[in-house]
Amino acid sequence: MKPEDQNAAEASSRIVEEAIERMRTEKIPAHIIVDRLATYSAFVAVKAFGKTHTAEQFRRTAEAIEAGLFDGVGGQQPGRG
Repeated sequence: MKPEDQNAAEASSRIVEEAIERMRTEKIPAHIIVDRLATYSAFVAVKAFGKTHTAEQFRRTAEAIEAGLFDGVGGQQPGRG
């Protein structure tokens, strides 16, 4: 990743984290936060890359999650769906 892209990615992550923390402070349930972030992400991706590419990327992400991408962060235990 180019240095300017790395800086933009880090700044974006900080902004998203701050937004999520604000939503949590407002007592917005996690399922609504996830829904809003996923919906907005999909909207931006479709506008930028088209629906076919976006759908494929979401499928790849889902497959990576099912394959254990985030197994070390808690949540549901493996094998519990």
